[in-house]
Amino acid sequence: MTIPNLLRKALTAIFALLVFVSVSNVALAAPIPQQSKGGMRGMSSVDGQTLRVTVILNGKPWAKASVVITKADGSPAVSGMTSANGTFTTTSLVAGTFTVTASTVHYTATGNVTLVKSNEMAFLKLTLAKKPTAPAPTK
Repeated sequence: MTIPNLLRKALTAIFALLVFVSVSNVALAAPIPQQSKGGMRGMSSVDGQTLRVTVILNGKPWAKASVVITKADGSPAVSGMTSANGTFTTTSLVAGTFTVTASTVHYTATGNVTLVKSNEMAFLKLTLAKKPTAPAPTK
């Protein structure tokens, strides 16, 4: 095997590890109850208002972005991944104010949404932007 092929395989493995750490970081910090409907993760015992989050990158819906919804007190409410059409939908939120964060390895977006008891679906569109990089250390 040539050096470029070895380098390509090593970089692919590192990228896969970074994606795994990025996606699973919040789930490792605090366990979030699971919901069985449609691949969504949340609290299965609560039938609340429906929230659909659409994640956009470069003007197009972005699949496989990590979505974390936290309550006003900072505790996790729901998390999951966007589908092939760039959306994440949950029905397990009750009335309140939530912070929604979408992220990939290099991009992130955050927005707030306030839900009231309603039979209507709420929508939130998040446009991903490049994550800030730490400044280079000075010598």
